[in-house]
Amino acid sequence: MTQEEELLEPSISPGQVLIITLREEPDWIDEITRYILDGSLPTDPIAAKVVKRRAPSYTLECGRLYKRSYNGTLLRCLRAGEAQKLMEEIHEGICSAHQGAFTMSRKVTLQGYFWATIIRDCAEYVRKCKVCQEFQRVPGRPATNYTPISTAIPFARWGIDLVGILPRGTRNNTYLVVAIDYFTKWVEAAPVPTITEEQMRMFVSKQILCRFGVPQQIITDNGTQFEARGFNEFLQSWGINHSYAAVGYPQTNGQVENTNRTIMDGLKKKIMECKSAWVEELPYILWTYRTTPRKATGETLFSLTYGFEARAPAETSLLSYRVETFNAQENEENLRAELHLIDERRERAYMRAENYRR
Repeated sequence: MTQEEELLEPSISPGQVLIITLREEPDWIDEITRYILDGSLPTDPIAAKVVKRRAPSYTLECGRLYKRSYNGTLLRCLRAGEAQKLMEEIHEGICSAHQGAFTMSRKVTLQGYFWATIIRDCAEYVRKCKVCQEFQRVPGRPATNYTPISTAIPFARWGIDLVGILPRGTRNNTYLVVAIDYFTKWVEAAPVPTITEEQMRMFVSKQILCRFGVPQQIITDNGTQFEARGFNEFLQSWGINHSYAAVGYPQTNGQVENTNRTIMDGLKKKIMECKSAWVEELPYILWTYRTTPRKATGETLFSLTYGFEARAPAETSLLSYRVETFNAQENEENLRAELHLIDERRERAYMRAENYRR
């Protein structure tokens, strides 16, 4: 029988364990937090003036510092390490498209975050990005001129255009069909192996009719697939007016062409990374485009379509104020309230677009 012996001390001498606590250097968050809590200021008189000037725009909630935005939304303040992580997610994450510094900085605040040097840090991040340097816009590249076309009803007027030939992707897809709603600027796109009139009918059915209802008008170029009898009879059966963009006057469908350019910029950067897998990357590029504020309207396509902003991937790790304070019942009530205000939001966006055009 095996005998068990009880030892009063370990038979093996444990090694020494050195506990090291790592802490970020004090930064602007600490200075403002201390001032809010007890009124203490930095010893440097210039820094003290800066803190006193900034402090009224900030508040502490559950021990965390937030900045009050211009519209009353609370933006979570980030330290340097957190800011770096967020920039990586926005610029190179799963729902990214290697966008420029200005767009990055706007998305930071739109997603509910803030730090004192957003614009400078985003510009530096883009400057060091190898992908962005390789695919940066060529100075002097002509822009497609377009005139915003007004429509009072969302999803009543769509423009459709084709992009290709692209590298052969899954299921032999080599083309991209792109549609844009002229009011919200919402974008739908789908890869196709061929650009026949049958493919165009399938695209309109799946991407527009089944998702947004029956539009009043669809605008295309004079491609044979759009002039085909079958395509036009299909539109007529749904009571949809079919118009063609005038040759020599690209403003009519210029919004779609500009959208194509933006999507293609994103695709080129993704293609360099994943080659023929551009078909799989397309949904993420569209997500990025839909959740990025447009200069003309000041709004995202998502907010003009649904009445509120989408929850961004970064909010799952760096909790924004709306995530930390989430309450199911209050959230449902707030969503109803937002839906009541969506018409006003769309009207403001349209007026901003008109002013931007002028």
